[in-house]
Formats: sequence, structure tokens, C-alpha cells
Amino acid sequence: METLKKSSAHIKYRLLAFFILIIFGALFWFIDSSMDLIEQIVTHSPSIVFDKGSFYLLGVCLGLCSLLFAMVYEGVMKKELTETITKRIIQTALVGVGLMIVLPQIVHYAVEENMISKGYLVCTPVSSSWLMYKHVVYVSNTETCVELLAEKEKRLSEPLF
Repeated sequence: METLKKSSAHIKYRLLAFFILIIFGALFWFIDSSMDLIEQIVTHSPSIVFDKGSFYLLGVCLGLCSLLFAMVYEGVMKKELTETITKRIIQTALVGVGLMIVLPQIVHYAVEENMISKGYLVCTPVSSSWLMYKHVVYVSNTETCVELLAEKEKRLSEPLF
């Protein structure tokens, strides 16, 4: 029985560590991508990369934080969740899901309007999308798009090892 308790404690703490790593990874990706985008816009870079996928991660982070709180509160601290705390956890998780759905769309619309109003073009050959994930590249002129496309083709033609 003692081995089972030790084993379940190891699993519990590994799961908590896993959740913490995912939360910090998502938060880091969101902050890093946001800061890169802001820097490129402020410095009027000839090419601006908008990573729509990173904006989903703020909602993921918030939702996972509420789940992590519940796991720590019940699993580690051995306290029972009160109705008020449960309600707050559910509200926070729902706000996270809502943020995951709404924030990327709003930011994408705002960035696109801003870039188009500043004369930037979408460089479609270099941009990519997969399901809901979009990686949009805005360029100040067509020459920059041609250069980026040449760099992409060169990278793709090189062997991996």
C-alpha cells in the first residue's frame, strides 16, 4: 500500500510539473511573439510576421491556470473546493476558452487593417496556414516578398543533415 501511495504521489507531482511547463511555455510563446510583432511594427520593418497561433495561447494559459489551481488546491493541499471557488475556477476556464476564440481574431483584424493602411502587402507565397493556425507575412514592397520567397526555397532545398 505504501508503494502505491508513493507511486501516485510521483504521478501527481509529475502531472503538476507537466502542467506548469505547458503554462509557462504557452505564456513565453505568447509574450515572445507579441513583443516581436510590436517591435517589427514600431521599427517599420520591411517584413512583419504575424503569428496568429500564439494569440490562442493566452486563453490556453488562463484555462490551464484555473485547472492547475484546482489540482493544487485539492490534490496537494488536500482541501475540498468550496462552491465559490469552484464557480471562480469554472468562470476563469470559460474566460480562457473565450479568449482563445476571440483574441486571435480581433488581433488579426487589427494588425491586418494597420498593415494595409500603412501600405504593406500580404506576401502569400511565404505566409502559411494550417487549420486555425496562421503565419501571415506582411511586406512593404514586392521585392521584399521575392527575397523572402527565395530564402524560403533555399532553406527547403537544403538537406536537413
